[in-house]
Amino acid sequence: MKKIYFTLVLVLFTLPALFAQYSAVRPLLITWEMNGHRVSLKKGLYGVELPSELTLSVYFSAKDAHKWQQRNTALQFRWYYYLSTRRKLIRVETVSFNQGKVMPDGSFVISSTLKTVQPGWWEVQIVSSADRRYISFAGLDRFQIFIRSRSYTMR
Repeated sequence: MKKIYFTLVLVLFTLPALFAQYSAVRPLLITWEMNGHRVSLKKGLYGVELPSELTLSVYFSAKDAHKWQQRNTALQFRWYYYLSTRRKLIRVETVSFNQGKVMPDGSFVISSTLKTVQPGWWEVQIVSSADRRYISFAGLDRFQIFIRSRSYTMR
């Protein structure tokens, strides 16, 4: 009876891990960058002033980056803009780990930049080519930001 119970518990705990929807590629940090400033994902949800360009940067440890470079892995950035009732795919960009750059602190960064930004809600989903699953960070697999127009002021 104990063996059956132990086997059942083992299967119940390992089964979700086998069918996880998130990628094996795990970033250290994901941030928004605009006009030379870094903005956290949380602050981006509260709204930022209209930038000239918007960048989503994904940071990895040097060890992880080396592993994914050897496997010729790429990240696909899908940029969406929210209209009143639906979202619209604006841009799809695939960036290889070989195109990333090493930062002074030893971390490795891959980024995607949107040159023409308009006010409203933006969303980016990142898909790994290693396993065709979404990259997740801090429990999120969709990274959203609200862009305010320059004339809008918060009270």
